[in-house]
Amino acid sequence: MPQQRKQRSPPDVIDGFTARRRHLPHWEEPGRTYFITFGLRDPPTCDLTRQDLASVIVGALRHFNGERYRLCDYTVMPDHVHAIIQPIATDSECEPLFRIMHSLKSWTANRVNERLGRTGALWEQETYNHLIRNESDYKEKARYIWLNPVVRGLTRDPAKWPWTGNGQVRERGTDEDRLQRAADGEGEDMTDGVQ
Repeated sequence: MPQQRKQRSPPDVIDGFTARRRHLPHWEEPGRTYFITFGLRDPPTCDLTRQDLASVIVGALRHFNGERYRLCDYTVMPDHVHAIIQPIATDSECEPLFRIMHSLKSWTANRVNERLGRTGALWEQETYNHLIRNESDYKEKARYIWLNPVVRGLTRDPAKWPWTGNGQVRERGTDEDRLQRAADGEGEDMTDGVQ
């Protein structure tokens, strides 16, 4: 009789560099910052930028800011979401990114489906995540997030896109000022944990 492979359960915490793969590679390390993207399983299902749906997603992203992760930047697009987050590390350990994303995607899927009067999978099973390597990499990803609505033709002015923001309740200056400071390499340091 063939021996069955014992399935390893995912770790509850990450305490060092971890690499795993499903379809995409996922690298994790405590204290590091990640650019993440998660998208709709079936894009024609809905428009995530609809007021009642986008507010659910933004609220969920901001809910655990400062508790499970540090939310740096985000934008909600019609069929996907981008964010830069840093899981909070204590004693050189942190919650695995896949657990954070599972929780976020599960909760938002339930609320969005409820609003749409539907059931079933909302999000793609896998989330794209990119471990941010350095300050330059961070700035590139933050700029991408801020300009994504412009590139997709959703707005001419990124400061006017209602579903773009950061983890701060109140930002000094306007979003336009913040974008310009980021482009100029100035402003607040959002790269803690970027190595």
